[in-house]
Amino acid sequence: MTYIEILNGVSGYWRVLGHVLSHGQKRSPRGRDTLDAGQLSVVMHDTRGALPLGVGRNLSRSIAAAEAVQLVGAFSDPALLTRASANFAKFLEPDTGRFHGAYGERIGNQLSQAVTKLRRDRDTRQATITLWDPWRDNQPDRRDYPCTVALVFGVGGDRLDLSVFMRSQDVWWGAPYDWFQFSQLQRTVAQTLGVQPGRYIHTSVSTHIYLEFTEAAEAVIATDPPLPTDRTFQPDCIGRPGDDLGVTQARARTLGYGHEPAELTDSERWYQDALASVVG
Repeated sequence: MTYIEILNGVSGYWRVLGHVLSHGQKRSPRGRDTLDAGQLSVVMHDTRGALPLGVGRNLSRSIAAAEAVQLVGAFSDPALLTRASANFAKFLEPDTGRFHGAYGERIGNQLSQAVTKLRRDRDTRQATITLWDPWRDNQPDRRDYPCTVALVFGVGGDRLDLSVFMRSQDVWWGAPYDWFQFSQLQRTVAQTLGVQPGRYIHTSVSTHIYLEFTEAAEAVIATDPPLPTDRTFQPDCIGRPGDDLGVTQARARTLGYGHEPAELTDSERWYQDALASVVG
């Protein structure tokens, strides 16, 4: 197990790329060549800059926002993602036109149950959300199996930590957006509980990059990493301080479907702008 501690995604993403490029071994699951560095835990201490903007990746705010509102809102709308990027269409199931592994659909009422447990007992070790479903995910020949297995929330003092456990993580396409969407969930739950967001701990068993992206990754790590203060505005959470979880989920859904919640926060305006070109 390797640990990499970073302040945020903006200043630390290059270190994760560099680790995989330096320590990855060639593996070819499903016939696709990768460099796989094995099990890695990334510990992020300031999730206000979780999305690695400004590091030479040309990341899409639309994709980041579409994934986050569906996760927080516990819903799945395939059109949001396919309008954000046509590449997502190849992962739709031909028989249903939906994503088999969509996180928002799987999270369901587990989020409200986890928050209820934390409200009743701040020291609970049971605030867990499971995304891997053995009944569904041992079916063969699906196009979109969930990479994330489980999320575990824990309060220490006045801070909410989130541990994310993944069976597999692609550090080029997946990691930037996963860091963002799960830390946004963490920050939203923290404001719901009236505590501060703490550490974001992202653990993957297979941490890899596809070989066709290694040259681009080398170009990213060859440049000077941004300073911790060199970042554009990123949202804090969905919902106002004091909102209960039901209101927060409803606001995420409202943003995802292109409607405007009352009294938009600055963070929700970021989402509204990022989603303007993809909502129906």
